[in-house]
Amino acid sequence: MESSSKNFEVVRASAGSGKTYRLVLRYLECALAYGDQKAFSRILALTFTNKAAAEMKDRILEDLKNLADGGGDKLSELTTNLKLSEEVLISRAKSLHKEMLHRYSDISVMTIDSFVNRLVRTFARDLALEQDFRIELNSDQVIDDAVTGLLERVGVKGNEAISELLEGFANLQIEEDKDYRVRRPLNELGAAAVKENMRDVVESFKDLSPEKFKEISKQLKKSTSFAEKVLKEKATAALDKINELSMEDSDFSGGRVPKSLRILRSGRVKELKATIREHLTHPESMVRKNSPNDLVLKAQELGTYLTPVFNAAMEMLPETENGKRYLLAKKLGKRLDLMGTLSELHKEILKVQTENNIRTFDSMHNMIAQIVRNNPAPFIYERLGNRYAHIFMDEFQDTSVTQWQNLVVLYDHALGTNHKTLVVGDGKQAIYRWRNGDYKQLMDLPKLQGADLGMALEDAQRSLSNHYYKDNLGKNYRSGFEIVKWNNSLFQELTNHLPEELKEVYAKQQQVPVKEFAGAVNLELVVEATVKERRDKHVEVIIRRLREYVRQGFNPGDITILVRTNREGAIIAQELLKTEFKPMTEESLHLGRHPGPLAVVALIRWLLRPKDNSLGATILQCAAALSGDDNKHSRKKVDEAYFLEKYVVIKQVESLKEGGRKVSIGDFDTEGMLLELFPQLRAIEKSSEPLVAFVGHVCEQMGITSHYPAYAEGVLELAREVSGSEESGIHGFLRMWDSKGKERSVITTSHSDSVNIMTVHKAKGLAFKVTMVLLTVKDFTKFRGVIPVALDKSTKMPLHAAMLENYDMRDTAVEDQRVAEVNRVILDSVNVAYVAFTRPVERLDVVVELEKEDFDRNKVKTVGELIVKSLEEISGGKFTGGKLTESDPGKALLGNVKVDVTHQITPSDLTTGETVNHLVTVPPSEGEEVIPDGLDALGLGIQVHKTLEKIVHVEHWKKIKDSLESGLRFSDKDKNKIIERVQGVMDLAAANMFFQPENHVEVEVDFVDKSGRMFRPDRIVRIDDVWHVIDYKTTDSGKLSHEKQVREYVHVLEEIERTQVKGWIIYTDPTQLIAVV
Repeated sequence: MESSSKNFEVVRASAGSGKTYRLVLRYLECALAYGDQKAFSRILALTFTNKAAAEMKDRILEDLKNLADGGGDKLSELTTNLKLSEEVLISRAKSLHKEMLHRYSDISVMTIDSFVNRLVRTFARDLALEQDFRIELNSDQVIDDAVTGLLERVGVKGNEAISELLEGFANLQIEEDKDYRVRRPLNELGAAAVKENMRDVVESFKDLSPEKFKEISKQLKKSTSFAEKVLKEKATAALDKINELSMEDSDFSGGRVPKSLRILRSGRVKELKATIREHLTHPESMVRKNSPNDLVLKAQELGTYLTPVFNAAMEMLPETENGKRYLLAKKLGKRLDLMGTLSELHKEILKVQTENNIRTFDSMHNMIAQIVRNNPAPFIYERLGNRYAHIFMDEFQDTSVTQWQNLVVLYDHALGTNHKTLVVGDGKQAIYRWRNGDYKQLMDLPKLQGADLGMALEDAQRSLSNHYYKDNLGKNYRSGFEIVKWNNSLFQELTNHLPEELKEVYAKQQQVPVKEFAGAVNLELVVEATVKERRDKHVEVIIRRLREYVRQGFNPGDITILVRTNREGAIIAQELLKTEFKPMTEESLHLGRHPGPLAVVALIRWLLRPKDNSLGATILQCAAALSGDDNKHSRKKVDEAYFLEKYVVIKQVESLKEGGRKVSIGDFDTEGMLLELFPQLRAIEKSSEPLVAFVGHVCEQMGITSHYPAYAEGVLELAREVSGSEESGIHGFLRMWDSKGKERSVITTSHSDSVNIMTVHKAKGLAFKVTMVLLTVKDFTKFRGVIPVALDKSTKMPLHAAMLENYDMRDTAVEDQRVAEVNRVILDSVNVAYVAFTRPVERLDVVVELEKEDFDRNKVKTVGELIVKSLEEISGGKFTGGKLTESDPGKALLGNVKVDVTHQITPSDLTTGETVNHLVTVPPSEGEEVIPDGLDALGLGIQVHKTLEKIVHVEHWKKIKDSLESGLRFSDKDKNKIIERVQGVMDLAAANMFFQPENHVEVEVDFVDKSGRMFRPDRIVRIDDVWHVIDYKTTDSGKLSHEKQVREYVHVLEEIERTQVKGWIIYTDPTQLIAVV
């Protein structure tokens, strides 16, 4: 490490270069430097994903255990860097390891969003938030409610201007051949409104009323109409002069001048071709060379009328500044209804948050940003800064400007107290632009982005500059040396063809391979004119290459196919199902794609619409798909024809539309069919029970729980979420399902006989023995959708900011901003290729699509064309594809190479546990529903248990009891039962010692054993030098298993603490204390 005076370390880490090693090394240096076993609690490590956070925690504990045992790959480096003897380092590692296992929940390794959640909750009062507010992790519901609120204002008296805006917005959708139904585009617009990059635009609109937008529209129309009027007048005057001079079209060369003037007389001009420009500016050129003198003289006289036409036209073309402003004004006027709608929708979003006492993560980041920017010493960090001495951040290139500026003051605090900090990133792996990640931040460090930073950020920037030093990790520990060499060569050449401002990202990208095996690269071209032809061809190539890798000795599970989108992956998976290969793709594991959840949803819809015959048919189809006669299913295959014949009754009824004739109508006896299919299903009776219980019953009786537990758990998790929301019950369940529930995925692991298919974004940070990459045709010379655009004074527009699309900006006064956005699209496309090409260990196989083989090498428009052009430059000739590396890679290494894979679980094991996708975090009290109808025995035991958990010391009981007595959640009868049982524990003389204030007490604290298993006993108490583990149980039914559980707790705590540990069970009905020996 460098001098201690330089404490802001910036590490640029290419793929496979050991960034996790560096992060863990620095973490351990800081944790072991002081000889304080609690030092780890003052280190904050921030990552981009929960998976990365979990991986880093595991690595820290694994390396620490190795150090404590006197080994590991960091022992020598740590002794050198910390200037400690091995004996002292090992001793400290042992103490630290024990403490971290015991205080596992104190390890502050988390995502940025998790940290902001904790931060905001800690300082809710300072931020003027109600203490019971919720953080909405997914803003879709907020946006949907806001759209509903906005649409409800349409047609209401006093909202005429809003109605006009929405009408204009709808007309624009139709004009551009987009979705004519307004709700979906409005939801998409709302999603754009809450993004960080739209903040300046939304802020500039906040004081503009719908009426003001209409006024601005008139201003823009007036300014453009003036230019059009001038052109129209000048062109008309010139045509009149032609008539006055008695000139005919045949007098003009090609008749071009009068024809062009008639077009220009409309007041519109798209372009002026070189010939007509020559004619308008040099009158003699408009007539033939051998024309008589009188005609030449007429042409010269007409020329005085043509010059003004040319000048007026140029004022509307991009060659002049006025022309650029004219074009911008025209496009801006077209988008004003869109922008006015966005402004009103954003106001509705804020209103929904305020009325429901919730905040989105975006609004939390923005709220903190305002405090940081506007305070010389932001109070929100004063207390928190004293807790964290060291701060590390991973995947810095994916951090947004707001996220970094909200955290940089913490870095300033740490640097000010001479503590080490670190950021790790790689601009080449910045592929989360759609999440507001900004690669430029890494390039600009130690400078911060933005002009008006404010006092606090300027101070932080000075600290970063004073302590800044950088390091580049130049080795590759992942891939075979031939793969590393090929990537070096490709991206070095490719850099030459990038826009100038992007070249710095790929500067110094060369890596030194560490692996001694060769590996191999194969690349094949798919050249077809249509999407379908390319799709059929690339599937054919992929299947052929899969068979080749199996022939080389690889298992299908060693192979991963990387794609850009889930849709591409789903298509490949569908085709693989027709072959000997089994695909494993997250896209195929959506709840909405499996017959189990679909059957549950269809049944719930049928309960609400029992006359809807189509729902009976859907249930039958799903039941048939869920059944089977193989070993996996206990039920025999459902015969759809049998059930249709038995339960569909054809009736003849009169029809007025058919002139009184009889028509056939089918009536589906869904209820009878359900009784035969699922005899124990009591859907109608159970539908009035709590939602989770009802859904659980349906899953159980339909066989989903026993045969497809992962999907049953997914549906139950959805039901749990709905139960804690305002719109609970089956109506709320269907609304959640339709909005986003059907898009949820279950998490599974790959098997050795399944080919993995995933997006490049999901693969980031992972490695695979064989990586196949599909690069489809995608034009990177333009961007899709609207982007925020700054309108400075030079544009002379009546707005400070706007939202425009690619073609709106082309050749206008904001062309430079369009080019900058296109460059970001180019970088994103190239970076996706880089991330994909750096995943393999032994084999890289690339399939590149091209529309045509003879594409313009000087105007490449896809990443595939860019790669082909670069490879042709390297080889000095035409590129045809095939094997691109020299060494013979031989057969598969048969497991000798360790591959990092995600820690996942199989569907058969997934029966309970953490949700796949948490949407809302709530304070503990908010998720508790009122139970006025009485607790059953199990429910009563759970509530007693929860109440005991809240009691740290005996004096806390009075306050907790008062809260119970005054609360409205339970009936008086249940309150008295809960209080009676807890009071019994408090009065138990033998247990009294566990609740005394002088003791060290830990309640519901996580700790882990050496194998990584996590434990959470109800209560741990240290009295003198003896630890006591206490578990609460209701009755002694199952006493043997209770004692076994407590013995396990005792054993694990003895290993950690290396001292005496005693185990106890407190039963609450009847009250008794049992010693576990």
